[in-house]
Amino acid sequence: REAVAAMVTELLPREEGGEGAEGKPEEEGKKGSMIDWSTETHAKGGLVAYFQLGGSFPIGGGVNDEYVESGIRVGTHIGWQLKLGDRHGLTPEIALLYSEWNFKEGTLVSGPYGPVEIEGDASMLNLLGGLRYTICLGPIEPFLAAHFGLGYVAEVIKDKNNPGNKFDDDRTGFAFNVELGGHFMFLRYLGGGLVFDIAKGFVDKMDGGEEYDALGFSVALSIKGKLPL
Repeated sequence: REAVAAMVTELLPREEGGEGAEGKPEEEGKKGSMIDWSTETHAKGGLVAYFQLGGSFPIGGGVNDEYVESGIRVGTHIGWQLKLGDRHGLTPEIALLYSEWNFKEGTLVSGPYGPVEIEGDASMLNLLGGLRYTICLGPIEPFLAAHFGLGYVAEVIKDKNNPGNKFDDDRTGFAFNVELGGHFMFLRYLGGGLVFDIAKGFVDKMDGGEEYDALGFSVALSIKGKLPL
């Protein structure tokens, strides 16, 4: 009888977690999730690209403070992330950044026959190269980046009461920017986050004689794409 009972016990299905049942690895509890929580996965090197869209706020004095108000900021970056240690990454990259601001309503400038109300816009386009340092904490990736390169600054000023009377000016010079932010990689190849940015264009005086600082602070949403090795 004991032999028969033992055979029956072996044939019956065992309850999960019961005696003799094989325990599941802890990682299997997250197997059904689309998010990969492994630091090792996200710290891998590979081709990376970023697209950023947000608001830009002119700061720093000169024409910026006196004439222009908040505007838009668009940026794109592409580079190659190099793995450093278990969770660190360094990315050499190039960046193309564009900011545009409109002139404040009711802005007055001195004219030959008295004050003239003007309208128009100012813009800054930067082509930069630099480095991005990233820490991989699972799918959470804080970063700090700095870029240097060429900056192009332009302004268009129109007489509000006589739109045909306008003044255009542009300059090319040195530019840089610093970015601080982070991404959450909700897929192995795709993530989203937030970036804070300060961009500066150093150019000569505009034809009107004023110093055009072209200094902007930006807050933008950022999308990151990655093709890991």
